[in-house]
Amino acid sequence: MDILHEDGGENAALEEELEIAFTKQLGTEALLSMSKLLQAEFRKHLVSSPQCMLPSLNYKLPTGKELGEGYLALEVGGSNLRMALVDLRGRNTNGAKKFDGTSHNPMLIQRTVSLAIDDSVRRQRGTGFFDWIACKIKDFLHANSIGSAIRIASMGIAWAFPIESVSCQANVSWLLTHDQADFSKDLGVLISEACAGQTLKVHLDAIVNDSASTLLARAYVSDATFVAVILGTGMNAALYLPVSSFHKSRFGAGQPPTKATHVVTNAELSMFGLGMLPTTRWDEALNAAHSLPGYQPFEYRVAGRYIGEIARLVIEEDFAQTTDSSFTDRSPAMGQPYSLDAITLAEIETDKSPNLARTTAILYNQGNFPMSMGMSQYETSFANALFVQKVIRFVVDRSAKLFAVGVHALVSLLQDLEDRFSFNSPSPVADMAIIAKLPSFKEGLLVFTLLYGLYYIYWQLTVGASRRAVIKKHGCQPVRPNTEYNSFPNNALGFKAAFESIKAAKEHRYLETINSRFLRHGNTLKLRILMTDIITTIEPKNVQTMLALKFDDWKLPPRRKTIFETFGGRGIFTTDGPQWKHSRELVRPNFVRSQVGDLETFERHTRHLIAAIPKDGSTVDMQDLFFKLTTDSATEHLIGESTHSLVPSEGEEKFSQFAESFNRGVGVVAYTFRVSSLSQMYYLNGSQYKGDVKRCHDFVDSFVRKEFEKRKKRDLEKADAEEEGRYVFLKELVKLSDDPVEVRSELLNVLIAGRDTTASMLSDVWFVLARRPDIFVKLRAEVDELGGEKPTYQQLKDMKYLRYLMNESLRLYPVVFGNTRCAVRDTMLPLGGGPTGQSPLFIPEGQLVQFSMWAMHRREDYYGKDAAEFKPERWEKLKPSWEYLPFNGGPRICLGQQFALTEAGYTIVRLVQAFRGGVEKRENEPWTEELTLTCAIKQGVQVAMIPT
Repeated sequence: MDILHEDGGENAALEEELEIAFTKQLGTEALLSMSKLLQAEFRKHLVSSPQCMLPSLNYKLPTGKELGEGYLALEVGGSNLRMALVDLRGRNTNGAKKFDGTSHNPMLIQRTVSLAIDDSVRRQRGTGFFDWIACKIKDFLHANSIGSAIRIASMGIAWAFPIESVSCQANVSWLLTHDQADFSKDLGVLISEACAGQTLKVHLDAIVNDSASTLLARAYVSDATFVAVILGTGMNAALYLPVSSFHKSRFGAGQPPTKATHVVTNAELSMFGLGMLPTTRWDEALNAAHSLPGYQPFEYRVAGRYIGEIARLVIEEDFAQTTDSSFTDRSPAMGQPYSLDAITLAEIETDKSPNLARTTAILYNQGNFPMSMGMSQYETSFANALFVQKVIRFVVDRSAKLFAVGVHALVSLLQDLEDRFSFNSPSPVADMAIIAKLPSFKEGLLVFTLLYGLYYIYWQLTVGASRRAVIKKHGCQPVRPNTEYNSFPNNALGFKAAFESIKAAKEHRYLETINSRFLRHGNTLKLRILMTDIITTIEPKNVQTMLALKFDDWKLPPRRKTIFETFGGRGIFTTDGPQWKHSRELVRPNFVRSQVGDLETFERHTRHLIAAIPKDGSTVDMQDLFFKLTTDSATEHLIGESTHSLVPSEGEEKFSQFAESFNRGVGVVAYTFRVSSLSQMYYLNGSQYKGDVKRCHDFVDSFVRKEFEKRKKRDLEKADAEEEGRYVFLKELVKLSDDPVEVRSELLNVLIAGRDTTASMLSDVWFVLARRPDIFVKLRAEVDELGGEKPTYQQLKDMKYLRYLMNESLRLYPVVFGNTRCAVRDTMLPLGGGPTGQSPLFIPEGQLVQFSMWAMHRREDYYGKDAAEFKPERWEKLKPSWEYLPFNGGPRICLGQQFALTEAGYTIVRLVQAFRGGVEKRENEPWTEELTLTCAIKQGVQVAMIPT
């Protein structure tokens, strides 16, 4: 992670949003749920629908015995006109039972041609489109010198738009045209007249929907065909359904023949999915700009024409936000709707050239590709090319999954409608003396023992066997044993690790104790703590697997939820699954760049901070002031009013009471979480804690109620205009939620994280600056380039040494020093097994796995032999991946990271400008941990600030 990197924050946030929107929402359970919804919708349309599940007049499939030569086949699609001369040779000719692709071919295509239907063709007026088709048929026949050889060619047409069959020949109504007016003549008549106008010797024998033609053609080749699906510029499907599946009214005046059992059905699959399929904001933008909004929701997410447009919208948005507006040499291709076609998608998605050279060529108008996105040379880089490829892969991956959902739903419907388809633990301990006292207990004990034995055998034959197979298949090995923490019987109950941790925490050396365990036993080890086995790791690949690659296999530990919810409620930091996704969607819009880059609030509170610092060289605890600063700015951003901790004369008593109760309550939550679960009843039921929780909830609720009243008033007055004034998080939450408790919980969740993160990082930076005047001098030189002016958001991002300084602070003193996940199903970690720790590690359901950023950030194999030294210059070349994790990663990456970094960076710059004389330490104690929810400094930051 490269903090405040010029193309880092927004792009990373967008990538995360894409991963969640296009991938994480589409797990197996979600896809199966969508399939069930689609099946229910299919059944509904079998009863009544003017546009979907349209029965044709084809009540039988080909037998494979039909024979003939020189048939003219046409397909009129959304983008192409395809023509072919076909010979039907019979499925069983020469003893072949079915087409195997190498010997006998029942359907021989003699000649074929494909012609683009471009905008000039689509804009043909009147019967011009049909005249164009007839002209192309004539060219096709004469080009192959067969125009005069065939007396009358039998012609069939596959039509890619909804049609209502009146007869199998030409008498078909045209329901949808290529941007043409509604004709009174039938489609078959229009085509026949156009062919007659070209004196063509052809006879139109049949017009069918394109999906139905696909089904019929494939059924001629294979008698196992009952479903056909089309995916190209558009999409559709056809099924061979029982006639009894339909309501009689669906056949209109022409009822099926008496002996008809099945009918070829045009599903018009593209029109399904409204309200069922996941929707992103880019889907909404595409739909809103479409000439037929909501008309084909499935197709808008799956078909080639539309996935290219969705990808283009994402890419255009990203470059519009991150590219310097002074570069105006971008060609208009990038902003042209539907300019990103399927061919270009494929070229970029499959690009494996060095440095993505092919993709870069497409982006920069180079190479002989069918479409160029026309970015300037300034915009084109490997990072941009890689981002574009990621976007396309996200969009294509979703298209494939949703297409699979459609196929699954169709096949499931077929299976449902008829039967003809055959798609092909600890042991119990008891006082045995009770048997003599209560003879009847003996029988009960025997029964229990028998049942337990049967269950054990069953478990071994099912779950156990499955796990053993997975372990063998993937070469998993157990964690290397260590007698220090897992010896039997000395440490059977796990007292050693528990007491060691408690003692270390009391002596303020817990983090170093954790680090020393890894140094002694390797990067992944197993601990038994109070009868609970815990895996702990500092392998970046393991962390990446838990937080990103196998995100759905993990959840928050139950104790974290139970304890944190007593104070902050159910919010973004205490929930999993759909509720967490909902919370994240509520919170996400409040950390967009426009809010993060608004420095006016930071400036106001930084002035209060500077005013509170003694100018006479006397000692001040900067850590105390930094926590007050972030409390003030966070409450103003969140609820619209500051606690004024730095300026008590301006604040009300209720604000100071809230701040005190908040600090005490958060402290109890943090301590209770780290000690044993038995302490929860004692600490969380204390009268003081309950009182602090009530005061915090009442304080926030008063502002929430007030904002809901304002919203209600605006709704009654039907006010369309937004209220003017500064941005307030609470106002935006109230727009998105109708639940006051939900709003309060999200506010408290964000406040807990937002206040402590920034304050702790600022404290660590100032602790170092007081002891490293060489670092202060380099920082001051960079700040002096501003000429005493307040920095802009862009200037902050461009200050390299400031960025290096904050990066190094977060590496050596990570504010969030560790985390834990619980496996929700059997899964694996890529490393940690075997004597060397390099083999995969099997993780059973329910297993807790901890990871320590404090220890991982100190690994010498990643940061060098001087990893324990504070050295900002290392970031000139250092480009870490998952071994550097100050703000979490994957879908749960911190939404407020840019907000925190911007506030911290701005505060550092303004303090250096106000106190150019430097920082003097006023105590000689080494950095000593004080663990709350985050990592603070025990002795504070006792310094003197020198103005000149």
